Amino acid sequence: PAQSTATTMADLVTQMRNASRKLHDVSDAMVLAKLVALFVNRVLYAKAIGLFYFVFVALEDALAVNTNVPGGTELC
Repeated sequence: PAQSTATTMADLVTQMRNASRKLHDVSDAMVLAKLVALFVNRVLYAKAIGLFYFVFVALEDALAVNTNVPGGTELC
């Protein structure tokens, strides 16, 4: 029974992967096109970089708080 369940799950995963492959390919192409537009337009590029400001602030704050955690100083 366990073998049968594992086989059924593997079949389900394969079916889902095959069913979503085309959609993912289209999505990947759209993201790539947007990236190209982003890199050739300075205004868009600046806005995109600005969006990451808050991510970096949060990362730096987390690093500062966790410097006393074992292994935390290795991150800084």
